[in-house]
Amino acid sequence: MEILDVEEVIRGYDSYVYLGEIKFLGIVPQQTELVFLWDYLQAVIFTFKFEPLEQVNQFRSNLIQSFGVSKFKENFEVHSISDEVELWTNYYLLSSSATVLYERNGVLRNLIASRFNDF
Repeated sequence: MEILDVEEVIRGYDSYVYLGEIKFLGIVPQQTELVFLWDYLQAVIFTFKFEPLEQVNQFRSNLIQSFGVSKFKENFEVHSISDEVELWTNYYLLSSSATVLYERNGVLRNLIASRFNDF
């Protein structure tokens, strides 16, 4: 697996940047971060950069089409994929970018959300 170890961002969890190409909804993210607790993948964080700004709106429409209507929690738009898996998204309209957090069981939700304090 093509990964790069990054410094501990979340205490007790290992975080790696995936160096290979992966697509989410047909789009290659600017960065893909994998967060593990021991050997178990707990979350994937996709960071997207869009140009022009209209692509942000198209991406949001694709999320709704693929995962259904969202609800809002804190500053995140949340799609429930199953009882255990949620997709948390926040949009940076000024920089035409978005961060998507795909996580299971709510384990990392608050820890990772607090990491993105500019949301």
